[in-house]
Amino acid sequence: MKTTLKIMLFSVILLLAACKQSSEMLTVINSDGSCYREITVNADSSMMVGKTKPDFISETDSSWTLFLKYSNEDIIHSDFPLTAHEYDSIVVIHSRDTINGGSMQIIARKDYSSVKEMSEKFRYVNQEKKANLNPGYYFEKKFRWFYTYYTYRETYKKLHLDFPVPLEKYLKKEEAEYWFKGSPEITKGMTGMEARDYLGDLENKYNNWLLDNYRTRTFDEIIKNYGKMKNPPVTKERLLALKDTIAPLGKLSIDDEMNDKLEKMLNNYFKTNAFSVLWNGNDSIMKKMENNFSETLETTLGLNEIQYKLRMPGKILKTTALVAGGDTLEWKISTNRMIAGDYVIEAQSRKTNTWAFILSAVIICAAIGSFVYKPRK
Repeated sequence: MKTTLKIMLFSVILLLAACKQSSEMLTVINSDGSCYREITVNADSSMMVGKTKPDFISETDSSWTLFLKYSNEDIIHSDFPLTAHEYDSIVVIHSRDTINGGSMQIIARKDYSSVKEMSEKFRYVNQEKKANLNPGYYFEKKFRWFYTYYTYRETYKKLHLDFPVPLEKYLKKEEAEYWFKGSPEITKGMTGMEARDYLGDLENKYNNWLLDNYRTRTFDEIIKNYGKMKNPPVTKERLLALKDTIAPLGKLSIDDEMNDKLEKMLNNYFKTNAFSVLWNGNDSIMKKMENNFSETLETTLGLNEIQYKLRMPGKILKTTALVAGGDTLEWKISTNRMIAGDYVIEAQSRKTNTWAFILSAVIICAAIGSFVYKPRK
């Protein structure tokens, strides 16, 4: 990591801009309590013929069924990977450029007898330096004669942040939840200009939180390796006391290179070159520290966004979905949404028991009939 502040800017972009969705996952809850999952990824020609493996977000084995489809059309091949002849037949219909442009999709599907089985067997891919995203599952089915009620929930636990400076120092609870999750809607009632100024203030607080963590780690590393400097110009205690004076937050622009600037700021302030020994060389002490900090940022903010979809039996009564279109609910799963607290995917639905209405009507009619009808004596 050569430019720490640029990496911080990148993380801000991850939070504020729509990420390119690299994966899509659909969960379907059936009325009998069984369920299935489908994971969709874009496929190029090498994946279609089995030369490279699809980069699924879940661990997949032989119990998963793979399908191939073109964009939003029906499945065109359930036998995967394709033979050379099958691939050539597709190329006749869709050009290679179209195929390699991301129009072909591979779908992996697995059926489960229950949500409990899904919770036991479904696992996100455990990648090195990535957060553990496996959630807690909850499913409840309640029969109420005329209706059956369903509740489904996935809870992604709040991330453990490996940062020395807590988020609460800069952002209040509701500010952090809005910044990372988009709720509660604390800009409601504001004018466009007021909302712009408010969001700009939140962005500055967020940036200062990241900067403060970087500065804290940087000065901790300097103190830890103080003995490697020849003729240090100041004591450790005095250096720490002057930290905010030497390098106050906000002094460096977002495009400044932290490596060179902070080193120069320290040397210039104390009129020395003693601090340069900690930065010299590509494998220097400070470069290693910066790489570790970069890995921490990647763990916290580095997961590609997952487009998550859910279908429930019957009519949706309540949900935390960001988008509700037709019978499909939608969320976005990413690690930054778990920074301020647990991230919950939840929906409640109600399915009409038509047979109960019919049976009740028959019983009522029979009761009325028995009351009205009087047999002859």
